Amino acid sequence: MSDNYCIITAGGSGLRFWPESRADRPKQFLDLTQNGKSMLSITWERMKRIFPQENILVVTHHHYREEVLEQLTGLPEENLLLEPYGRETAPALAFAAFTLLCRNPKAVFAAVPASLTLGGEEEFSQTVLQALQFASTGDPLILLGQKPQGPYSGCGYIQMASVPTRKGVPVKVKTFTEPPPKELAALFV
Repeated sequence: MSDNYCIITAGGSGLRFWPESRADRPKQFLDLTQNGKSMLSITWERMKRIFPQENILVVTHHHYREEVLEQLTGLPEENLLLEPYGRETAPALAFAAFTLLCRNPKAVFAAVPASLTLGGEEEFSQTVLQALQFASTGDPLILLGQKPQGPYSGCGYIQMASVPTRKGVPVKVKTFTEPPPKELAALFV
């Protein structure tokens, strides 16, 4: 079995998608792309192209247990990590990382949100594999991002400590800012 794992965070209520997204059926379980699949199902399928399904963990609120198991056929039940309370992304990842590292102290993992939307599937897969390979050489925390097309207050921003010298080579992060107000997002762009 590979030491590479994926953690899919599938919590949150998706308030920005109200009224479609509600507490009893948040955004990760909805077909927001109109292709017949939920955001969670799309992310699950994308991650199965990179990781064996037994190496994919999903962390979510305990209320969503049945919904996740119904949507993700093949998810090992022991890989469904249930939070007793929703406490945002950092505590969910700490819980998942602790669980994973207790199972395999050599684990290297990628963490992605269930609502991940992107194009360039092959480039994304290659980038994740490169990041995992780099991460396996030590204890780095690697953030993957994309250059913003304009000011958007729905995502966090990464400030690099230097300009990348060539594609595929990591650079140090100077700061990470949680989703800012639109005015600050405009300044970051």
